[in-house]
Amino acid sequence: TVPSMFAATATRRSTGAAARIWRFISTSTHRLTPDAGGEPARLRGVQEFLDFRRAHPEQCAIVVGALDEWPLLGPDWGPERLRDEHGDVEVPLEVSTGGADYRDAYREDAPRSRSRTFQADHLVRLGDFIDAFVLGGRDVPPGVSAYLAQHDLLARIPELGDACSPTPPQVGDGDDAQRERTMRRCWFGPRGTQTPLHRDPYHNVLAQAWGTKRVVCFPPSDEDKMYPFTANGFLRNTSEIEDVDDADESEFPLFVKAKRVTTTLNSGECLFMPAGTWHEVRATSASLSVSYWWGRRGTGPAGA
Repeated sequence: TVPSMFAATATRRSTGAAARIWRFISTSTHRLTPDAGGEPARLRGVQEFLDFRRAHPEQCAIVVGALDEWPLLGPDWGPERLRDEHGDVEVPLEVSTGGADYRDAYREDAPRSRSRTFQADHLVRLGDFIDAFVLGGRDVPPGVSAYLAQHDLLARIPELGDACSPTPPQVGDGDDAQRERTMRRCWFGPRGTQTPLHRDPYHNVLAQAWGTKRVVCFPPSDEDKMYPFTANGFLRNTSEIEDVDDADESEFPLFVKAKRVTTTLNSGECLFMPAGTWHEVRATSASLSVSYWWGRRGTGPAGA
């Protein structure tokens, strides 16, 4: 059952103290203990990015400086402003209980349980979502989580789109025409939201606006060690591995041999992932990210 707190209109309003707390969370540079495999390279500027792409076509990289001009990173923006000025915008949420994710909805062998449920496209007011989950202004039943995932919120709220401008110049591999054709999607939610281990068919620049995310990546050439749902068409890009930090070696023996790269993505940074990169993403604080997708595997500078 979807939590009933969405039925009520938000009554909580911003305070200076809450704004200061959010600013502290969204700019935190706390890093988790890194996993084996180290962290990705750090790049600045388009030419350095393109040179890296040619030399290392399967490797991820942190891009710094690309969001320096974004108004969204400045003191005038935060989730409370988004709630107060655009709270009536209706958005589709992923609502889960008991740690469920989209795999529970689509895998045929998923155990059916009232304590572990997943519902996609649950429509609510943006303001109610921010109050209940992002700012924690209402009581939420234990084990319930909500995530505004893979939604073009910047098109729905043009002012927010303007605040996420300019587009990082690395998007589209520095090609203006390609950058204009890029798909753009938002990810917005509380600490603890997670996207399971999967791959996308496009190159991806994940721009971290607010908060922090932990991302674990594996190169496309390690697909034979990722254990995708081969018998399920919808989940064929998703791994059966529930948790990359606690995989059952007897069930997934090849996974331990995969080349892992782990990073904590901070506010103002971008993570580039080549098409086909397997990755798991976890929000380590309340978080707003923007994905820019373009091209496919084998496209890019010198065929990268």
